[in-house]
Amino acid sequence: MESIRLPRNKEIDFLAVKLSEDGKKVLERLHIEVQVANRFANYVDSPQEIAKNYHKSKFLDVRPNVCQILGSKYRMIEVRGKMAYRNNDIRETYIKLREKKNVEVIPFEKILKEVQDQLITNSQLNSAVQALQLVKFQLG
Repeated sequence: MESIRLPRNKEIDFLAVKLSEDGKKVLERLHIEVQVANRFANYVDSPQEIAKNYHKSKFLDVRPNVCQILGSKYRMIEVRGKMAYRNNDIRETYIKLREKKNVEVIPFEKILKEVQDQLITNSQLNSAVQALQLVKFQLG
């Protein structure tokens, strides 16, 4: 499920389940939030404040809704683009802070690298896939 709208202007980015090959057993339940911008995000808050506020708004505040759909046991995952505070890269510090809250942070470029090798040059209707194919073709 994606873009799950909640009251008070809240939204859950993704809820997912991984099923066994026969589709009869749930192997894993995931709550995934994505924070990626098309520019290097330069925050006014420290990594500690960003982590605290993001955790509250994106994970704690929506936990009852997530539990209603997935149950109480699920993994929390955050996809993050590049981050800066006072023009210094803070993503590694941020990731360590998030790990203390049992949130796995995946750098966005890691996902792009994994997807890049799977892109083919066949015509695609999905505009996001078309954009990725264009980037792959141009970069060689």
